[in-house]
Amino acid sequence: MNSLMKLRKNIDQFDRELINIFYKRFSVVKKVAMYKKQNNLKPLDSTRWHEVVSKMVRLSKKKKIPENFIKSIANSIHKESLRIERNIISKNLLKNAKK
Repeated sequence: MNSLMKLRKNIDQFDRELINIFYKRFSVVKKVAMYKKQNNLKPLDSTRWHEVVSKMVRLSKKKKIPENFIKSIANSIHKESLRIERNIISKNLLKNAKK
């Protein structure tokens, strides 16, 4: 196997790991949504979100990863997390309203 193929194989492995990490993260997001629903909390917690982004940016700087790139990824992840939370919370509210 040539060196380019080996490198690409490494990238493929990291891509699989990223997918697994997203799966695990969104599984926890679903649990957070259920907690928020049970405790009548809104999906968006701006304070928490700013803390998360700040931490990610700080960590990325140590690894010399561009801040704009990290913010872009963080925003995409957050958008999907909010979509999941809103979906779960609204489904549960609709079920309760029909009773």
